[in-house]
Parts: sequence; structure tokens; C-alpha cells
Amino acid sequence: MLNYFGFYPLFVVVVVCNFFINESCNIPPALWCNSENVATECSVLDACLYYNTSQLDKKIKLTLLYETLCPDCQEFILNTLQRYVWKYGQDFVDFNLIPYGNARRTQLNNTWTIQCQHGPSDTL
Repeated sequence: MLNYFGFYPLFVVVVVCNFFINESCNIPPALWCNSENVATECSVLDACLYYNTSQLDKKIKLTLLYETLCPDCQEFILNTLQRYVWKYGQDFVDFNLIPYGNARRTQLNNTWTIQCQHGPSDTL
């Protein structure tokens, strides 16, 4: 598996070079790998085949920072994320949930005080 610095710059160079060389391709580069016919017309078929197969079986990474006691965050997690994304997409999505608090720090003399938006239990 090639990393970001191995494959993607090569793909961009191939795509950009072909864009200027092949004037018969009047399709935006973002659409070149969506169809084998388009990739052939734009002379990027080999690069597209490699790119498309290198992305197979990779999960989408989804990181959600949320406030634990925030009613809007709770509603989103239970009624949107769980109901649709987790229920139907758990085989395709790599979930990472990070509890986060909206807090305000203040300093008086040499003492710091932290006030969480949803009260003291929000900092647990």
C-alpha cells in the first residue's frame, strides 16, 4: 500500500499532464475515475484503476467530538448517528467518539477555575 507521498503525487502529475496533453477530454478531472469510458477518453485509465482498487475495503474514518451533557449532542447521537450511520454503516465506518466539554478557564491570582457549560457533572 502506498502512502500519501507515494501514490497521490504521482496520480496528480499523471492527471495534470494528461489534462494538458489530451485536449479531447473536456470532462472535469474530479470525474475522470467515475467511469471507465471517461478514464479511457481522458487517458488516465491505468491511474484510475489503481486508485479505485487501492481504496477498496477501507473504512471511512468518522471522529465525533461531543459534549456529554449537551441535549443537542445527545439527540444527534441517538436519533441521527445511531439510527442511520451506525445501524447501516458500521461495516463501512470506523467510529471514534471523543467526549468533549465546552468549558471556560479563569485565573484568579495563581488559582485556575474551570466552569463547564452544563455544570460540574459535565467534567466527569
